[in-house]
Amino acid sequence: MFPEKSPFEYRLSIRGDLNERNQKYTMTLLMETTRQFATFRYDLAIRETREGNHIKFVVTGLKAPQLSLPANGPAQFSRQYESLEGTYELVIEGLDHRVDTFKVRFRKNAATVLERPAHPFVEVLTGSSHHPQ
Repeated sequence: MFPEKSPFEYRLSIRGDLNERNQKYTMTLLMETTRQFATFRYDLAIRETREGNHIKFVVTGLKAPQLSLPANGPAQFSRQYESLEGTYELVIEGLDHRVDTFKVRFRKNAATVLERPAHPFVEVLTGSSHHPQ
């Protein structure tokens, strides 16, 4: 049997961490494809903008990995933010120009999705357990 195909094209995992070195909280946003690649673990090319409480990720394609060692898995993009607190509008635009807009509340080491689109192409996971909220 084949695994059931995901209704999502991308998965965005949001995780809060304490940076041991400087004792500051950071938020890691890891965006990845739901599609697994057999030969390389590609980098997901993202054009990122952040203005005030608005973060936008525009998917522009795939890039060959920095290391040419064979590995399988999803294409990934990761960004770490310091001092991300309050309610943000998180906008993700796919290759086909579809747009998902989420309202997310960030606290020191946690994130909560407050609003999500009716039919998203991006699955958002929060917390260290990576279970849908």
